[in-house]
Amino acid sequence: MTEREPGTGPFSSICHLKIPLLRKFSSLGEVSEAFPDVRFLMLSYLPLCDDEFTMNVRAENVEDAEGLLRRWRASDLLTSLELLGQTPHSLLVTITQKMPERSLMRTVMKHQILPMFPIQVRSGVLTGLVVTTPEKIRHFLIDMSKVSPGTTLESIRPGDLLNIESLFTPRQREVYQAARTAGYWDIPRRTTVTALAQTMHLSKSSLAETLAMIEKKLVQEAEHHSPEAS
Repeated sequence: MTEREPGTGPFSSICHLKIPLLRKFSSLGEVSEAFPDVRFLMLSYLPLCDDEFTMNVRAENVEDAEGLLRRWRASDLLTSLELLGQTPHSLLVTITQKMPERSLMRTVMKHQILPMFPIQVRSGVLTGLVVTTPEKIRHFLIDMSKVSPGTTLESIRPGDLLNIESLFTPRQREVYQAARTAGYWDIPRRTTVTALAQTMHLSKSSLAETLAMIEKKLVQEAEHHSPEAS
């Protein structure tokens, strides 16, 4: 593999973001505004189709679980909510939500921003770390200024990945190379999971799972190589 200069990889910076979650595009923003003392932690998300995504969320410091769930289920954006677990002061839920045309989730997907979970939401404001490149975060912030005014980049630090392909299994390496060549991580994206699956003769679900694992490893490696990790 050809050696490259530090800072020029597909995911070379760790950015700390602060984003107001407007009620018109986030049921989590809506319910967290109504329950400002509750700490919500986004644990994962997965786009289901062009108009919906699913997300696992843990709620901590919960005093009125029934009221919180009732308020969340009343959101016009919510498709479903499943309670996975509960303690006296915490909840674990899976939600499925509509994805408005102008929303945080669409903008994250458009610019290939990789969240470092968990991501915190309190009082309608999301704060957390993402892995991306300086160029991608610049375009992301431009778009987010139209979607959610008040979005700010709190900090950015190097998180360069060297010898990326050594992170992967042979199968993951094959998928990573094919996805990069096809422009899966380009902006705008030059291929889709469906098209890539057809080219590689894989099922869409299998390919999506492999891509998710690749992205998870990239995030972990970027965090490992950041200055604060040393």
